[in-house]
Amino acid sequence: MLPSTSNGNPSSSGDEANQQGKLKKPVKSVIPKLQNCTVNLSLFRKVAADELREMIDSVQTANPHKAFVFDPELIGPLSLIVPYSFFIAKGTGATEPEIGLIKQDKINFKTNVGSVFYVTRPRIDLIKIMASQINHIVSQPSPPNIYIVFVPRRTLICEVLLEKMNILQHIQKPLLEFSLDFIPFDNDLLSMELPYAFREFEVDGDYSALYSVARSIMKLQSVYGIIPNIKYVGKSAKMAFEILQEMTHKSETNLNQINPSIGNLIFFDRKVDLVSPLVTPLTYEGLFDLFYRIQNNLATIPFLAQPVKKEEGEEESQQQQQPVKRVPTRLPLNDDDEVFKQVRHMNFLGVGAKLGSITEEIDRIYEKRKTLNAVDEIKSYFTLLPEVQQKHKDLTAHITIATEIKKETLKQEFRRRIRTEQDILSGEDPKACIEYIESCIIRQDSITSVLRLICLYSIVRNGLSQSEYDHLRQEIVHSYGHFAVLSLKNLEEAGLLKKSQSKINWSSSPFATMKKGLNLVVQEMTDETNQKNMAYVHSGYAPMSCRIIQESLNNSKWESLKSLFKGTEHVEFIGESVSPGMQISSQDVTVVFFLGGCTLAEISALRSITNHRFIVLTTKIINSDNFISSMLEKL
Repeated sequence: MLPSTSNGNPSSSGDEANQQGKLKKPVKSVIPKLQNCTVNLSLFRKVAADELREMIDSVQTANPHKAFVFDPELIGPLSLIVPYSFFIAKGTGATEPEIGLIKQDKINFKTNVGSVFYVTRPRIDLIKIMASQINHIVSQPSPPNIYIVFVPRRTLICEVLLEKMNILQHIQKPLLEFSLDFIPFDNDLLSMELPYAFREFEVDGDYSALYSVARSIMKLQSVYGIIPNIKYVGKSAKMAFEILQEMTHKSETNLNQINPSIGNLIFFDRKVDLVSPLVTPLTYEGLFDLFYRIQNNLATIPFLAQPVKKEEGEEESQQQQQPVKRVPTRLPLNDDDEVFKQVRHMNFLGVGAKLGSITEEIDRIYEKRKTLNAVDEIKSYFTLLPEVQQKHKDLTAHITIATEIKKETLKQEFRRRIRTEQDILSGEDPKACIEYIESCIIRQDSITSVLRLICLYSIVRNGLSQSEYDHLRQEIVHSYGHFAVLSLKNLEEAGLLKKSQSKINWSSSPFATMKKGLNLVVQEMTDETNQKNMAYVHSGYAPMSCRIIQESLNNSKWESLKSLFKGTEHVEFIGESVSPGMQISSQDVTVVFFLGGCTLAEISALRSITNHRFIVLTTKIINSDNFISSMLEKL
């Protein structure tokens, strides 16, 4: 049962928190099967689920009913670890778990619970809301026992705040920790889902998340052995490497007993490549996320609405009098969807033809039934039929979605934005680019959309001139309010926005140097559907991060790669550690850890590199919108 807010209405929190609210449950599980993995990633999911189960079951009270109150941004990630039914209290006969959110001031449960678990990240704003809720709970007759579970670990500042707000006295000791380091999203993709990691590193100066990063790699090494070849690019990457080295040294005796099965590890600091998260992705998955938002392997599709089933006891005549209620379809998206698996990484220009070939393939299978004669043939056909029917259903959904995406991409405004981005990247017509940005501000496009273009322009050109900065700042404040000034300040501190004190020489900017040295911009792509050149993911721009990773795999190119960073702030934070003489079973397996976030287009680009297998780890799967949004001040 969902808890009620103070006014009696069900609680909700947008897409992620509305898991059991108005939206219809997805037919297929959102939890990926994780089949055919390079390494067994399901092991990390099992360890996390077992740890959470053990923690919950260790609490025994006279009243076995348990309630869970979640940080809204943890609901989605947890759904990739355990099913919704996981939180139903054992031995109570309940069919629905008691679940609430750290969102509203007061919270009431529909059943009498004996214990309440608050599951939250150690954030001050959440602690303050949680304190208000706990005060309300303990004011009731016979209040339940209250436990706080910090994810991935508690911090001293949160303990001090709980003490200061007189809440610690109401909490069962000790404060609990759930080390949810890795969340498996796909066969080769793990995320820590730390949405503010980049902001914490670059604006707040808080690098505490790097401890969790190093600890997560230690867990990986405890199963697959010491990773012998480690490279790092960027400040936070070097810091994570140093913490890992210290941890590895302390546990080296035990780790040396395991034969390494992962050849390489590359730590990559998001700060080194701030361009790639700001460029519009042009793969099917990237555009899907751009228009409909993929959150924790799940997308809500309004135009695939399904009718709501008739309530029990509702008369047929009453049903006919009222219009049919419909709810949006919630579509799980991972490699378990065979159709999505085949088209997700393709440039959108090639998706139509691929969907057509899948249609023909399914038609051929259906046609086979007309030629079946032998009993074994019929049995084999009907064994395969459910899988084909599911694929047919998925195909129908993706054809509908692709049709809607095509309509969006054909709109004049979308095409003009893509052209402006490409002009910025190639250094053409800066005056026209500024004029387009001004037009976006005047018609009050979303502030994240506007700031994304300004930041892209600033990074590529190594800063805005003083007059450009002052003018755009004035226009932004006029259109969006004075709170935007604080957001601009955060963007400056993070290196996303820069004022140039001297005349801008675009051709000698750090980006121009990298663009030339790594062939980042392909001016004339003859075939944007050809995945041999990773620039296909942006129809002409190859993600700088992925080019650097690609080059770093070749030891002969590593030194020349480092020379490209001369004159930049990153040059002193590039290095490597090699452990010679170790027997490695899979030299071609490389773990890439993005510190500060990784985009879907970057994942597609890495998967396009042949003759090498990647496992992508990241602090957060990001897109241009949530990347910029994490930097904004919300008043």
